[in-house]
Amino acid sequence: MDKIKLILDNHVNLRQDSLLLRRILQEIVETVDLKEYISCLLSDKHILAQISKLSYKHANGFFKIVLHASENYKLRLHIWRKDEKAYHEDIHNHRWNFASYVLIGGYRNEIYEEANSGILKYKYFYYPRLSKTNFILEYKGVKHLELVERIVFSADSYLVLDCHVLHKVNLVESDYTATLFLAGSALDDHTQIYSDDLIIDSNEIDSPNISIFDLENIFIELISKCKNGNTKYTS
Repeated sequence: MDKIKLILDNHVNLRQDSLLLRRILQEIVETVDLKEYISCLLSDKHILAQISKLSYKHANGFFKIVLHASENYKLRLHIWRKDEKAYHEDIHNHRWNFASYVLIGGYRNEIYEEANSGILKYKYFYYPRLSKTNFILEYKGVKHLELVERIVFSADSYLVLDCHVLHKVNLVESDYTATLFLAGSALDDHTQIYSDDLIIDSNEIDSPNISIFDLENIFIELISKCKNGNTKYTS
């Protein structure tokens, strides 16, 4: 039986606050050899096809690879490559609490709050729909935001955030960054987004699935960056 799924399913009836998600993610990191686990995925075409159907290149410039998903949790790999298009991420919150473990590389997490002064952004409510390519973006006016925290998370560190926290991620200097990301169940029906752009009548985004061929190459590349015999990754 899939050991990661067993760990996740053992916690489905517990309240999935961010600290609990962090403990679950830590249990996965410390008890599962991720290199071996990904190698097993590569050997199973049926599982690769399932993962491919759920995974895609995110508009923010990273690969979102869904390893496990249920009503109670989502476990994903997030992978950024330096050779991809210029990375930009809007300030946003999430519909769910989450914990993230940096496998390789790193990023700078910035936390913001609405304020009476500071940087000006266009605010939107983002409502996802059944299709990952369709959404509703509801304009909420111009808002000031104040930076309240900036912390760098490098390999072998954890980021934990509650759903209401406004943040953005900036990559540090690295050719390759990969994280293991665990989200709980949705606690709201929308996400808040703060953008530099005034967006009018936009309700669709082109996010094609990652092909099985590309998924295999992504996994092979990730394995090549693993140290032999454990979950730690080279820098």
